[in-house]
Amino acid sequence: MAWRGWRVLGSSSGDIDEFVERLQRSFRLTQYEARLYLAILRGARNPREASSMSGVPLPRIYDVVRVLESKGFVIPTEEGWYRAVPPNAVAVSEIARIEEEARRRAREVMDVASSLEALARRWEREETTVLEGISSVFSAAAELVDEAGSGYITVSNVFLVHAARLAGLVDALRSRGRLVVVAVAAPWVEAVPEPLKPAARLSTWLPDMAVTSEGVIIVVPSQRGEARGLLVRSPSYAAPVAEWLRGLLGSSGSRGEQQHADR
Repeated sequence: MAWRGWRVLGSSSGDIDEFVERLQRSFRLTQYEARLYLAILRGARNPREASSMSGVPLPRIYDVVRVLESKGFVIPTEEGWYRAVPPNAVAVSEIARIEEEARRRAREVMDVASSLEALARRWEREETTVLEGISSVFSAAAELVDEAGSGYITVSNVFLVHAARLAGLVDALRSRGRLVVVAVAAPWVEAVPEPLKPAARLSTWLPDMAVTSEGVIIVVPSQRGEARGLLVRSPSYAAPVAEWLRGLLGSSGSRGEQQHADR
């Protein structure tokens, strides 16, 4: 008997050897599995005939035929032996298995790629930059807050000197829908500078900073009376700092955050 896609299987060793190799290559069978399947396909009626036709040792016949059954190549008969599943049916089942495995592998590949993309974006964002001059500091702060959507600005020294300019920056960010919380962290300052009202007050000193979940800028006076800032772009570093500031403002009893949110 022959099925579509298969040549008539003769009794010559050349035919057998050819199909053994093709079954091993295309269906991932072992040599014993391929030879036993071909023997059953040719009509082997019992284990002894199957062993004689396939060359599989008789003590191994039942072990091998059970593997073939698990792979969908043979099914048991009422007589206590097995019959071969037609090659086309085996092929359909194998193609379905290959396609499912390909889909699973494709999902794994995409999962790895997505994880790498996220990691690469994080690596791209992580940088440390020295900012020279108050203009560079304000530009970098505006970019950080604009990207993150919200941020904290603490005022204690340099930002006090440039309070009017800082207020203009904050107003510009808020006009774009960004939430900016300004807190004066200089206990010796008796009153919040007019341009920064209604800023929050902190009872502890903090340096001039701009903080978001994406990065932190720490600002100090330079020797020439200007400003110098250190920008650290690192979500893993900045997010805990932003959360700490949020808690500090909450524990201070200040209503500055809510006032700014409503402004």
